Amino acid sequence: MNSILMPRPPDRVPPPISGMRASVVRLRLNGVKHRCELDEGFIVVSEVTDHTCMAYRARSEALLYRSDDRSRGAAGVPLFEPSLLHWDERGIFLQGWEIGIGTDGKSVQHVQIWVVRPL
Repeated sequence: MNSILMPRPPDRVPPPISGMRASVVRLRLNGVKHRCELDEGFIVVSEVTDHTCMAYRARSEALLYRSDDRSRGAAGVPLFEPSLLHWDERGIFLQGWEIGIGTDGKSVQHVQIWVVRPL
């Protein structure tokens, strides 16, 4: 019931992303070496809250959002348990796990490497 005395509660708007503007190149496709096309957006590395599709419980994930608006969604799948592999003039190399769908239709985990370059 809404009235002048009881105004409608404001819509829940997710907070803007507090990530770093970057470009990301994925160096693997389904666990096999393959240079995927460049994605740009805001990269956020954070603690995992809940992922029930994983065989083990990951502690952290890296996500690339297309804009600073969370409601627009992520660009691609998350990188679970990202760790710093290498850092040089080409960018920051993060290695972790991605979850994909295998040939049998079940979820599989693949090694993935991201090359992250700040914009």
